[in-house]
Amino acid sequence: MCSKEWQKRGLSHAHIIIWLSDKIASNEIDDVICSEIPHADVDKDLHEVVPICMIHGLYGTLNLNSPCMINGKCYKRYPRALASNRVTGNNGYHLYRRRSAEDVIWKQSDDF
Repeated sequence: MCSKEWQKRGLSHAHIIIWLSDKIASNEIDDVICSEIPHADVDKDLHEVVPICMIHGLYGTLNLNSPCMINGKCYKRYPRALASNRVTGNNGYHLYRRRSAEDVIWKQSDDF
């Protein structure tokens, strides 16, 4: 199932639902979902595109006008802590696996 939209500046955007024939068990989620930047040696394309498209920009005292800022706090709950495994919150949000702070990238003169 797919729903396409056009956002500001005419950019397309899609909401896609994919049904898997074999369901993923809760103990397998960390094998499929994480919030780590792929290593360039493993997946060069994803290593290049993730920092551009999937990383939260400057916020807080560095950018008080960021769209995520409400009452001086990021409503997306950044920055987030490192986590060796996914943690399910009672509020419906997950803290996805992000094991290492060794891999740092630069985005808008800030390190992530």
